[in-house]
Amino acid sequence: MAGKYCLPKSLATDFKRLLKSGEIDVDKLAKMESSEARHRYFASVVGDTHATSVNALFEKQLLAKNFYNGAVNWIKTLTGVNPQVRRDLISRIEKIIKDKNGNLLSPEDEKDFLQDLVEMKLGINLSVEEGKTITLLSNKLAEAKTIFERTGKGEEYGVAQSAMERFLSKTKTKGISDWSWNPLKMIEYIASNTKAIAASLDNSFALRQGIKTLFTHPVIWSKDFVKSFGDLAKGFKNGRDDVIDGIKAEVYGRKNSINGTYQRMKLQIGGVEESYAGTLGQKIPVFKRLFEASEAAYEGMGIRLRADLADKIIEKATKQGIDLTDNVVAEDLGKLINSLTGRGSIGKLDIIGKEINVAFFSIKFLKGNWDVLTAHSGGMGLKTSFARKEAAQNLAKIVGSIAGIMVLANKLYPGSVESDPRSSDFGKIKIGNTRFDITGGMSSIVVLASRLITLSSKSQGIVKKLNSGYGSQTGMDIINSFWEGKLSPLAGLFRDLAKQRDYSGNPITYKTILKLGMPIPVQTFNELMKNPDSAPVVFSMIADMLGVSTNTYAPSSTNWNLNTGTELKSFKDKIGEDKFNEANVKFNQQYNTWFKDIKNNLKYQELSDEDKQRVITKRKDKIKNEIFNQYHFRYNAPKAKKIPNL
Repeated sequence: MAGKYCLPKSLATDFKRLLKSGEIDVDKLAKMESSEARHRYFASVVGDTHATSVNALFEKQLLAKNFYNGAVNWIKTLTGVNPQVRRDLISRIEKIIKDKNGNLLSPEDEKDFLQDLVEMKLGINLSVEEGKTITLLSNKLAEAKTIFERTGKGEEYGVAQSAMERFLSKTKTKGISDWSWNPLKMIEYIASNTKAIAASLDNSFALRQGIKTLFTHPVIWSKDFVKSFGDLAKGFKNGRDDVIDGIKAEVYGRKNSINGTYQRMKLQIGGVEESYAGTLGQKIPVFKRLFEASEAAYEGMGIRLRADLADKIIEKATKQGIDLTDNVVAEDLGKLINSLTGRGSIGKLDIIGKEINVAFFSIKFLKGNWDVLTAHSGGMGLKTSFARKEAAQNLAKIVGSIAGIMVLANKLYPGSVESDPRSSDFGKIKIGNTRFDITGGMSSIVVLASRLITLSSKSQGIVKKLNSGYGSQTGMDIINSFWEGKLSPLAGLFRDLAKQRDYSGNPITYKTILKLGMPIPVQTFNELMKNPDSAPVVFSMIADMLGVSTNTYAPSSTNWNLNTGTELKSFKDKIGEDKFNEANVKFNQQYNTWFKDIKNNLKYQELSDEDKQRVITKRKDKIKNEIFNQYHFRYNAPKAKKIPNL
């Protein structure tokens, strides 16, 4: 953003005065021995805060083909001068450099490292030695590209590009470890690392972010799925960096990378996945190897899938005579592939990407699901007909595949599939009290939309209208619940602390906080072991660790502690909290035993939703009163207060 930088008004006035007087001499600035020397000079004029930006802009003009024009632009950008003053300054510069109408730098000058310019461009504060390393790596890249152009072999280029990226990545993170003094950085650090740890100990990219590729391009998915297990083993043995550098070297050495097609597509094959933004797991003894192995498999499959899909769609587009040197065409295809593999674009919100990542688990994954499900907002998010056609075909394949799986599952396990999109079980396969999400998270968007469009929801087989009166759910409740389910572990903890209840309505305990740093597979295992009616543990764990979101719910549970009525409050006051909780457990056990039988009763199934609800309410009241009798409690409703006549 250096081109948009402008000095504050007071400094700009002084700067113009020094330029007019000749104290700021453009020719002398250009011939200074180093970037550091220029920085010191500018710091003495405008202060250290602005020196980097001023010098970076100047160094950018040093590299311009026409330094005269560049120097004029430098002054205009910094000072915002009026036309008269600008003419005076231009006249002065013209006298100084009138014989220099090309690149100002001589071969000797080019050895100097333009430190401030690099810092502005890359966001990295580099030393001169680090600058020399970048120059060396750049020369290797140039040599490798020449080899590719001569022989068609891109292996050396891929290795050089991967090495350059690795060096810049390590340099960019130097000095970041000291975050403890800054509360905002501390929150960001905790949020990113708890998320990364939660996402570890599995090979989940395959059937979560990658499941849409399985439905649309099964051959590519299968090949990369097999390779992910090799990445898992290598990551455990050699660490994450060794695996990812090797994968990137292979991808960067491909023709479509070297010729710039991937770059024009803005293909997400650099950086790290949202879920692995933190690196604390790499520093924990014993856990380190497992963390790096799962990270290597997760990121590696993402990179390979995107590159392989890109090569496939580039080949298809080229055969149809589509010009991929057109940035609009290329970006459309990149959007398709990135969204299909869990990296949807959040557009202008990218500037606050770190802040969003603190609040949500995977906002780009959610956006990718939205893009795919809506064929990129009905094609409105795409500018080319070829991309729109591909998006529509992808959606048709995905919907058809999921529908086929659901039909097959219902044949094998009757009643295991919910076909009503207003139910939270839609898009999931139910085995006992365990739900397996076969949509890669897409079903939650469909459920939200269905509930809001129909203003109704379905739970326990009963459809309930939204906004239907006191105690009923509202449309805003549905929206809030959706977003609460997308929160990061840290944001979820803040939500629970504010409500003094966890997401399931249970009281906050020390276990709620311990869960913050617990990998999802461990949480899944605990849920399975606690529930006698869960699906088989081994099968469920395999599914979960491959990316099929697996949730085991306790039978329907009514938490009496959340009831604000006077009846249950009086009951609790009489028998005490321990016996009250004991009675609550008895109530849920008896109700769930009854409901398990009644829901399969043909007469019950023939009832309307309203009559089903009446039957359930009547049974709950009966069970509650029986429990009251067991504890020798009889509720005496307080007499209504008389309203005085005024």
